[in-house]
Amino acid sequence: MDPTLLPFALMLGVPLLVAALVFIWLFSRVASVAAFISHVEANPLEGWGRVDVVERSTARYGGQRLLRIQLTVFPSGGAAYGATTRCFQDLSVGTLLAIADRGQRVPVLIRADNPSKVILDTRSERMSREGLVQRSAVEYR
Repeated sequence: MDPTLLPFALMLGVPLLVAALVFIWLFSRVASVAAFISHVEANPLEGWGRVDVVERSTARYGGQRLLRIQLTVFPSGGAAYGATTRCFQDLSVGTLLAIADRGQRVPVLIRADNPSKVILDTRSERMSREGLVQRSAVEYR
């Protein structure tokens, strides 16, 4: 390699390396949230939660911001405890956070064999069953 090309190679190589590392870091964050959610959904129990703190991250995926939510969990038939969950801010999570802003509790799914793993329950059938949202009057085909 010609020694005069070394500064140009460094000028191009270092930013590409940094961009690759940032991409790998963001992908690992997205993958960890997806794995966390699927782990809880594998063996869930229904419960309720009261949102205490919502922290917005700078990480985004598909335009959706990553959230870290601290909440007090009220499992059915058990004592309340604190837990932390992560999720992406989409429409259904935004709906639950709007409900939490009004001081109401929100539905959560709790991992049966590891109660510290909790996610917001955004399934439309549970939100309708609990009266948190109304079914649409429009018939979709």
